[in-house]
Amino acid sequence: MFSFHGINQTIGQISASTTSHKLAKLTELSSRLSSISSQTDLHVDTVNNLLNFCKTCILDPKFTYKQISLFGLLSSRSENVVRQLMAQLDNKQIIYIFLQKIESALERANLADDFLKQVIQCIQSKDYAAANAAFQQIISLINQSGLDVPNAIDFASGWISDLLGLQIQLSSSKMYTATRWPVVEIDSSQRVYDLKELTHLMSTMPKDKVISFTYAIDSHHNVLLSLGADTSYHINLCDGNPVFGAGEVYLRNSGQNIEVVLINNKSGLYLPEDEFLSDVKHWFAHHHYLTNNTKLFDERQNLISGFNDMRWLLR
Repeated sequence: MFSFHGINQTIGQISASTTSHKLAKLTELSSRLSSISSQTDLHVDTVNNLLNFCKTCILDPKFTYKQISLFGLLSSRSENVVRQLMAQLDNKQIIYIFLQKIESALERANLADDFLKQVIQCIQSKDYAAANAAFQQIISLINQSGLDVPNAIDFASGWISDLLGLQIQLSSSKMYTATRWPVVEIDSSQRVYDLKELTHLMSTMPKDKVISFTYAIDSHHNVLLSLGADTSYHINLCDGNPVFGAGEVYLRNSGQNIEVVLINNKSGLYLPEDEFLSDVKHWFAHHHYLTNNTKLFDERQNLISGFNDMRWLLR
């Protein structure tokens, strides 16, 4: 189902010169990968167990220990290979593996797969409500036909439901279109996070350090974020499409919880007003982020004034 040749090769290279603690973890990881590679089917629990093991490695300071050389602080090779594996096991990739299993089952039963095509198209456009509706049709079709693909059905259904649960409830339906098209800011490599991924990322951040993100609320009520308010751009969050809101958010890992320090509407691309800021705060609170002392700032007029000053200087 998955090829781990490159990962295992890297593990072998690292194992030749590493600490005994890291070697034990890497040996167990390699054993788990070999076991999965030999299986004819992929199970949800197997993937989740492997991901959980990877997370314990990342949170282990002895495993992520970095060496110091004459050239400065070296990155941890062990940590890098585990993060590479976690990216390969990302649920956004795995979902297509399970959908392929369902497609194969439908084809063997000579059943039409138009609903499956709809699901894939909706997932790609992040319209998870429509994806869920089409997937329910698939479940009904499979149940009527007596097909047996429980692992695939359970995973895909849970995956879509989880993403629906991350969507934001808004008090306003006002949308904003891009005011310009900043070609120089377009970057397909900019990493975009949903809330689940954001929570994991923040858990790896230094305690009490404030970390900034850009965010946007797309037309399907998904909140999308990228690391670094000064280094990431709103156009890469929603491909420049209309949004319900956009701005910056500043978070702090307190050790026990993640605190929302500040939320604003600073987006030179969309120049939104501030009616959605309270909704974003409540959304974070609903998902167990600390918002007792969260500050909300309206930056729209400052942006407009800045643009006007720039135009005056360019006269």
